[in-house]
Amino acid sequence: MAKCLKPALPFLEQEYSELLTDGGQFDARYVLLFYYYGGMVYACLHKYLRALLFLTVCLTTPTVAISAIMVAAYKKFVLVSLLKFGKVITLPKYCSHIVDRMMKPLCGSYNELAKTYAGRKVGPVHELIAKYSEVFQNDGNLGLVHRLRETVYRHAMQRLTQTFMTLSLADVSSRINLSSAQEAELYIRNMIEQEEVHASLDQTAGMVSFSESPEAYDSHDMATYLQSQLQRCMALEKKLRALDEQMALDPRYITKTMGGGFDDDPIFHEEGVM
Repeated sequence: MAKCLKPALPFLEQEYSELLTDGGQFDARYVLLFYYYGGMVYACLHKYLRALLFLTVCLTTPTVAISAIMVAAYKKFVLVSLLKFGKVITLPKYCSHIVDRMMKPLCGSYNELAKTYAGRKVGPVHELIAKYSEVFQNDGNLGLVHRLRETVYRHAMQRLTQTFMTLSLADVSSRINLSSAQEAELYIRNMIEQEEVHASLDQTAGMVSFSESPEAYDSHDMATYLQSQLQRCMALEKKLRALDEQMALDPRYITKTMGGGFDDDPIFHEEGVM
């Protein structure tokens, strides 16, 4: 994928609610590819939540068969989930049971990586990455996997904050398999700057103290953010109501609800997509 990704963002950030089907140009593959490539773009830009949203849409598209696009999307979904949360998030309940049943045997190395990564043990994660490096390379996912080599330290550090209030830097280094107390200090400083952990360092004593988030959620910036999100949710709810009313009048939907199904509609049978 080309490295100049930002020009694609205005198209990805649009909220689409209709598909152009005139002239026979519509193909369900285009929908899957749009969200698959969109997920790739956001993952490359470290916008992991947005990447997960796009990959989730790709994976939850109604289907009666698994396509190669969906398999590729699932592999990236696993990796991006690990990068963001340190574990694989659960797909929505409306996801086809076929996806859940078929993906695990098709993506064994990725599921094994996810299981190992959840343990927050740096050594086993690095060993597994080396073991399946050729698989990840052939899938075009080695870049994301290399990021996991770094983030496993960060997730291990975050796990320490849930267990300890104070630790020596030497102890931190030992617990998450870093080379020295100095390296542990560098990691902690960087994570404090990125607001990934809340902590204070005592260089003289060689200690770190972890604390809760200082955000009181009553600042002007937070109030402005919450107001903007509320307005966005209200606009989305209005759009969903309009789409619901539109669907209720669609002849195909009426036929479906009366037991006729979509057997005569070709757009629901492209690439195994209903």
